[in-house]
Amino acid sequence: MAHQGASVVVTVDCGITALDESRLCSNLGIDLIITDHHTPGDVIPAACAVINPHQPGCPFPFKFLAGVGVAFNLMIALRSRLREDGHFAGREEPNLREYLDLVALGTIADIVPLQDENRIFVKYGLAELTHSIRVGVQALKAVAGVTGHVSCGAVGFRLAPRLNAAGRLEDAALGVELLLSGDRGQAAEIAARLDSSNTARQALEQEILRDALGKVKRGARHRKSIVLASSEWHPGVIGIVASRIVDLYHRPTILIALQNGIGKGSGRSIPSFHLHDALHACSEHLLKFGGHKYAAGLSVDEATLEAFVERFDEVAHGFLGDTDLTPDLAIDGELDADEITLDLAMLIEQLAPFGMGNPEPVFMLRRGTLIARQIVKDQHLKLRVSAGGRCLEGIGFNMAQRKDVPPLLDVAFSLETSRWNGRERLQLKLKDFREAVE
Repeated sequence: MAHQGASVVVTVDCGITALDESRLCSNLGIDLIITDHHTPGDVIPAACAVINPHQPGCPFPFKFLAGVGVAFNLMIALRSRLREDGHFAGREEPNLREYLDLVALGTIADIVPLQDENRIFVKYGLAELTHSIRVGVQALKAVAGVTGHVSCGAVGFRLAPRLNAAGRLEDAALGVELLLSGDRGQAAEIAARLDSSNTARQALEQEILRDALGKVKRGARHRKSIVLASSEWHPGVIGIVASRIVDLYHRPTILIALQNGIGKGSGRSIPSFHLHDALHACSEHLLKFGGHKYAAGLSVDEATLEAFVERFDEVAHGFLGDTDLTPDLAIDGELDADEITLDLAMLIEQLAPFGMGNPEPVFMLRRGTLIARQIVKDQHLKLRVSAGGRCLEGIGFNMAQRKDVPPLLDVAFSLETSRWNGRERLQLKLKDFREAVE
């Protein structure tokens, strides 16, 4: 960048541990501005400015912004300063609300708590996404099949994975080009490439997951942590697979892709285990690491990999008891069949946006009678249950493997308003079920 004439570099969502890079910027005469939300190390990089709510002494009251939220706050402050300096005299100020579609995308994709500022950004950002005039967003919605009101789920499961797909497998600049594009033809072409990359990413993810699960079954299940490595894995996908393994085994999990003697790792954790703190306790065996409580990345020399695996599990044993390794499903309340209504579902919608830090309420219905079981698109489980003289329909996403549906069951679910062709109907989103107990 310096050779191309750049004099200022602003990082987004990275840089808080970039000590060598900050020194390089200084030597090259570049003013480095770091905006990040990851946990700082013992030393803060020497930059022109460091903006991170987690750095020591930062008075900013809300500590859980996503990286995009930190950057957006910088834009707000910059506009305010320019206003004070008279920069906008005789000209129109930029309307930053128009950028909230991008802020919502980044905030939801980063799985930060939807509280405080994040909740505000996402609530109004989803409205911007729904009516976005941004050509790239329109193209992305088209290939993802997202129409009408854009929800957190549509962002997290349809838009964000496609936007990230190329960066995981090839060139992350594709996503940037899409969002910056003003040409409909170019945007449609890039969106199609991202959609294709996402399909390839999903196939690669399933392949790595199968391999990783085989390794777990061959000897890692007795541990309180799961750390696996392979030279056959793609480093851009292992984080997603680590999340899947956490879902299955409820243990802090790190997957490592080995290349030329160096391992690049990506980890995910459970509520009772602070992943970044654990890696700090293992730092003597690592080349570098960074992240936060639930997600982190690392680099490790293959020669010290085995020592790291043992030390990490030792740390896990020190922090985790058997009860920590059993996932809990919190039920907010029991409902009788006649209380499960479309009106209630629409009332609950007013509490959205839902996500980490503001989960949608989960209810339980006791002693329903199974009427029908159906597999949808080879992945999802659809059930029809009779209770209190009513027939209720529910869908369990990615629950197709659950073949143990008892004839009389207790069902845990959230309520959803399904909208199609101008019609609204009640649907249960299944969280779990069990044989009915007396």
